Amino acid sequence: MSKDYVVTLALPGGNSEFRTYAIATCEGSEFDEDKVTHVLPIDLYFTEKGGKVEFGRRLTLEQFEKEWDMWVIKSVEGDSLTDFMEVISPVVRVLEKDEWKPLKN
Repeated sequence: MSKDYVVTLALPGGNSEFRTYAIATCEGSEFDEDKVTHVLPIDLYFTEKGGKVEFGRRLTLEQFEKEWDMWVIKSVEGDSLTDFMEVISPVVRVLEKDEWKPLKN
């Protein structure tokens, strides 16, 4: 059985200001960094109107280590949808009425 966790990625070597988030898939019912099988990077971009959330492609651990080179899992933020929403909430905003354009059928 595997479980997904929202994690913070950081550069090693102390308190780096550079960090990002990912969803890490781990074998078993508890998080164990040695049992991570896949990583889905999440980029949060801040803009004047709030921001956006972009998902990278889901990588195996080997692909992640090769493509993201020095980035490591710094901390686990949680394992629920609520935890994920708390992570992305700084860039999510409510649409203003004039921005909401429903599709016409």
